[in-house]
Amino acid sequence: MGFSEDQVKGALEATKGSLERAADWLFVNRPVQDVEELPSVPVFKEEWAEVAADLVEMGFEEERAKHVLVQTDGDFKAAIKLMVDQERNA
Repeated sequence: MGFSEDQVKGALEATKGSLERAADWLFVNRPVQDVEELPSVPVFKEEWAEVAADLVEMGFEEERAKHVLVQTDGDFKAAIKLMVDQERNA
């Protein structure tokens, strides 16, 4: 997936050994330079704008909501779950 061993170890430590949460954590907390080096970064689809607005209305930051929607392919429930899990593990 393109993560270094140190990044994986850090993610596992941050998520107390949860592999699923560590994978999510890696994508959300990847350093900016790593994201810019990716050959093709998925982009926010305009059709998700209303879903992003709903997440913002629920109290989530807009940019973070958009980022998580990209990760979850626009899945509203999966986005909420991922953001809540991340906040719990922060």
